[in-house]
Amino acid sequence: MNIIVKIKMEKDKKLKQKRLRLKPSHRWTESQSLQLLQAVSDAIKDSPESFEKPTSQRFYEKLQQNTPALQSVVCVAMKSKMRYLKALYVAAAAWKNKTGSGLLANGDESSVSAHVNKICPNFDLLEVIFGQRKNVNPGVIFESTDSIEVLADSPCADSSFPFNKLIFIQEKRLELEVKKIELEKEKNEVELKRIELNNQLEMKRIETESEKETKLEIEKLKLASEERIKMFEIELKLKSK
Repeated sequence: MNIIVKIKMEKDKKLKQKRLRLKPSHRWTESQSLQLLQAVSDAIKDSPESFEKPTSQRFYEKLQQNTPALQSVVCVAMKSKMRYLKALYVAAAAWKNKTGSGLLANGDESSVSAHVNKICPNFDLLEVIFGQRKNVNPGVIFESTDSIEVLADSPCADSSFPFNKLIFIQEKRLELEVKKIELEKEKNEVELKRIELNNQLEMKRIETESEKETKLEIEKLKLASEERIKMFEIELKLKSK
């Protein structure tokens, strides 16, 4: 085997070992996510520190028993979902405490609430779950419809990674998602305008063709009428002779 190919294979193997995939994947609906949060909130309302205690497995198994909508969801998927939501909550809470405090001081409470919920939907429920707990500082969790994965080679996997950088990463990721949505919206608006313009041009074309056909028909009728008059005049002349 070529030494370069062998080195590349070893390198690829090491990179794969750094990535931990948490499966099975689960496609969360908005309703199901909300029911998960509500179930967790109800379970720990008297003791916030009982979250995922005595073990995460037993904690989520109990939720399954009491929540029909979660009975088809495996415990690993629920745990991964909560870790992802916790990351969003941390980013939103940090922004609120840092930048949002200045806006609150100016009485701009609605803007703060809107931005917090843009960063972290269901922030109020997550505040109940994580607001009173200490050391709420999760690793970087990326969620998709195919799988949920933790990147072990991410700098955030290191406990010494500065917390402000974690917030920066989360906010940048959310900003990119918002920009993506805005670009898609602009693209749709341009397409809509193009369709409207094409429709207007088509209507004008039809109107123009209709006017031309009408004028042509009138011209034909006029010529036919003039021809009948001439024929009638000729007949009258012949009779008079």
